[in-house]
Amino acid sequence: MTDIILFATYWNEIDWIRPSLAQIDRIDPVEVIICDGCFDMKYPVPSTDGTREVIQEFVSNRKNTRMISPVRCDSLEGAYELWRGHAHSSLLRRLYPARLRRAGMSFGKHHYRVNQALTFNRMISLSQFWEEGGWFMTYDCDQFYQDRTIENIQNEVNGDSDAELLTADERTFFHGFKRYTDQYEARKYNNMPHRIRPDTMVFPTRAITVEGLFRTRYYVDVVNTKHVGTYHHYKFDFEDRFEKTYEVGDRERPDLNTYTKKEYCGEHPGIIQKVKKRELSKQ
Repeated sequence: MTDIILFATYWNEIDWIRPSLAQIDRIDPVEVIICDGCFDMKYPVPSTDGTREVIQEFVSNRKNTRMISPVRCDSLEGAYELWRGHAHSSLLRRLYPARLRRAGMSFGKHHYRVNQALTFNRMISLSQFWEEGGWFMTYDCDQFYQDRTIENIQNEVNGDSDAELLTADERTFFHGFKRYTDQYEARKYNNMPHRIRPDTMVFPTRAITVEGLFRTRYYVDVVNTKHVGTYHHYKFDFEDRFEKTYEVGDRERPDLNTYTKKEYCGEHPGIIQKVKKRELSKQ
């Protein structure tokens, strides 16, 4: 068991959902909360491609695992909910100028982004294991950690680490398993473990911050960090989900020609190797 809380978000991920859930088992968190659904209110809430049914089966067979639907608010309600914060935050923080400012800033953001932050804060509120000094992480369906990276995460989280944020380098695969770029994602803390603090708060889009009296700052700018390895982001441009990803909210499709691609000669994460073997056996 890994002493970490995992918050996952999925929507129409049938191509990747099973290996993604298998990776959750590999990480073995003390608690898992999965959100299935779209944050953009112009689309139906639940997955419609079978993803939700796969998640339902997964959560029904595991302890401390549950599925929820996303929070979906208009601008006024969204700002109010951001001002309220999550249930584990001190009520006094609602009077902080930083909280008031960040809630007010949400009026200028697409509800897709605000609803993501609200959903993560709801997950925090629902958590039965949220405790200062513990760990939590957000989690996406197409992001897979190298086996050694998972082992390093488990050692840090279950050990006596002096870090409050674990970081890793992303390799992004746009055109299949053979070529990647290391230029797409500069944030080494994206979907990585953060230590739970009394001032932890999530703001749009999914900014995990240290909330002060007058300002909020990213963990990476405040706390001790430790680099633990690499992960792979399989963002294949030939899959239908790639184009659909940029139809929600105000997201803009990246120009893939701006990234330098390199040949990948190493091993993929163990779970992905199993996926590749299954694909070859079908040919």
